Amino acid sequence: MTGVGPWNSLEVTRLIVEASIPVVLLLLGVWVAAATRRVEAAQESTRAIIARRVELHREMAPLLNDLHCFFRCVGHFRSISPPEAVQLKRDLDRLFFTNQYLFSAALQTSYEEFIRARFATWGGAGVDALLRMRPEHLRHERGAGHAWDSSWDERFSDEVPDGGRQATSYVTISRAFAHDLGVSDKEMPPLSVG
Repeated sequence: MTGVGPWNSLEVTRLIVEASIPVVLLLLGVWVAAATRRVEAAQESTRAIIARRVELHREMAPLLNDLHCFFRCVGHFRSISPPEAVQLKRDLDRLFFTNQYLFSAALQTSYEEFIRARFATWGGAGVDALLRMRPEHLRHERGAGHAWDSSWDERFSDEVPDGGRQATSYVTISRAFAHDLGVSDKEMPPLSVG
């Protein structure tokens, strides 16, 4: 009688298992290598996004600060005229909107609030954004030693400005930028709106 006895079938099973181990290990190695490449690609992409965010922060932060100083009448605000403030907004908008999908939703929201707190937009086709501040306040704060062009008066909104909203929106966008750059709340100075 020829056939495979119990011992022979165990031997065959053992041979099949032994032969399949290298194949399983090979497949497992290929899977691990592919997963490692995906992780490395994701890390590289994240590094590139963070590097671009750092570059954008370097470009945008001084412009945000210029507008903050202008509207709060602090620091170097006297060196910024109302038309220059509108141009600063345009420069910021260009940087922000060409790169907005690199930013978190929190930064996008805080940018829009920062701009809305300072400018009345969408006044019609060909109409510049209007400044949300009182021209007489800016004229007074600039002092007698700084010329005032009467054509600037038309660049201001009739709305009552909200200085608290303006100050808060600056802190909020600064913190949102820090978060996008990987700075944790613990690493930031205490929240202060001054």
